[in-house]
Amino acid sequence: MEQEINLLEKSWYASALKLTDRQWLEVFPEGKECLREKAKSLCAEWKFLKEIITESLQHIKNTKINSFTDWFRKEMIKTWFGFRYNFVNKEIRKLNRIFKIDKPTKEKEDWIPAYQIEQARNTPFSEVIEVNRSGFAKCPFHEEKHNSLYTRNNFYYCFGCMAHGDILDFVMKTRDLNFKQAIKYLT
Repeated sequence: MEQEINLLEKSWYASALKLTDRQWLEVFPEGKECLREKAKSLCAEWKFLKEIITESLQHIKNTKINSFTDWFRKEMIKTWFGFRYNFVNKEIRKLNRIFKIDKPTKEKEDWIPAYQIEQARNTPFSEVIEVNRSGFAKCPFHEEKHNSLYTRNNFYYCFGCMAHGDILDFVMKTRDLNFKQAIKYLT
């Protein structure tokens, strides 16, 4: 009988949903308020424990008896309050991560995927400026009669003004764009 129960329990654990904290909040949106209340109570408990530990350590410091007694008192404080303090601190950090996950940040909205950056960097110079068969073009950074801007492997170098960089840098300088705008321009 006990083996059957163990087998049922193992199969239930194996088939149970393994959801992330964000997914649990999507399943139970009403849980946000409960978690906020839990976070408030944990913060209050954390402050209380911190005060007790600080006062106790200050008391030990002010009333030194001998090294063994001081050590023993510190260990008692760790045992009575330290483990709970660390547990509460860990739970608060976990809840903070959950609430940060829940809120969309501006950085994620402005985020550019790596494949788009790579695609922009692989854009040939011939799509941006007129390049001859040898890979030379007229440099837009200074006045000239002959082609002195050499392009190869999506990098450029000007033998006249010594300007150099990659295609993103070139587009940013010639079109007066920032990095994100240059990526969008090239893709």
